[in-house]
Amino acid sequence: MSEPPPLFTKADITPAQLTALKAMSISHQRVRILSGIRIALSSIIAVSGAVVTVTALQATWVTIAGTLWAAIYSIGLASWVDGELLRAAKLQEKFEVELFRLPWNTVVAGRPVRMEDASRLSNGFKSRRIAEDWDEMPKLPRPFDVLARQIQNLGWGSRIRRRYANVVLFFVSTWTALGVVIGASLSLTVTDIVVRWFIPSLGGLLLGLDTFRQQRAVASDRERVCVHAEDEAINAATQPYKAVDHDRLLILARQVQDTLFSTRCRAPRAPSRIFYLPYYSSDSIDFKAPVQRIAEALPSAPTD
Repeated sequence: MSEPPPLFTKADITPAQLTALKAMSISHQRVRILSGIRIALSSIIAVSGAVVTVTALQATWVTIAGTLWAAIYSIGLASWVDGELLRAAKLQEKFEVELFRLPWNTVVAGRPVRMEDASRLSNGFKSRRIAEDWDEMPKLPRPFDVLARQIQNLGWGSRIRRRYANVVLFFVSTWTALGVVIGASLSLTVTDIVVRWFIPSLGGLLLGLDTFRQQRAVASDRERVCVHAEDEAINAATQPYKAVDHDRLLILARQVQDTLFSTRCRAPRAPSRIFYLPYYSSDSIDFKAPVQRIAEALPSAPTD
């Protein structure tokens, strides 16, 4: 028995697209560094508060440090991360609209990142290769290939973000419960528990709650659009190929791309080594399934 034809094919990537991908990787790397600094400082101050609580040492300096860090996080670092996220999202948008042959939506995304800025950023890219699957496109006729790839992006991204959000919620809940249990076991007053445990860890708790809220909201939006886009694509695929309203599907693809862009601006990526790479094999199988469903719904037609 002959093997089924491959579901994906490699797209031709232009030098400008490769530059955008490399620059995007650097922007996301900066976001990860900033996020790592936030987590490290929050953890140090929170652990200091825990030590002070257990040992009954003077808590004033830890309380002040926790309060200042919460203020710095709320006012400064969050805005810095947001700005870097926006640039990374624009660079990825630049790559994808060229890959998908879609128009740039200035109303949603603003002006693209200037090529000279992207080139400068890309010079910092030292890895030998870009992440897996960036240049793969489903072997389907246009515009079903675009929609299938977008549906895969939406679904896969939402799963990773929910995975991340659930772990963050677990740590926030565990830390909160631990503070209450330790405070009760040491017969501390509510004020002492708040001053010694929760104020020092306030920056970390705010970071955790913000991360959970943002990632869950982004995942929900992606899942909603993913379901709608797949339903529309499969409904259109079941029609005779010449009767399909291709313009309407391309408008839908542009709207789906707007969702991808807006969600990328709202929350940093989950750490890939923890939430993406260990699950890659199983996730890859799961999110090739919607592409396969669209392919099976299509009548035999030449790919574009």
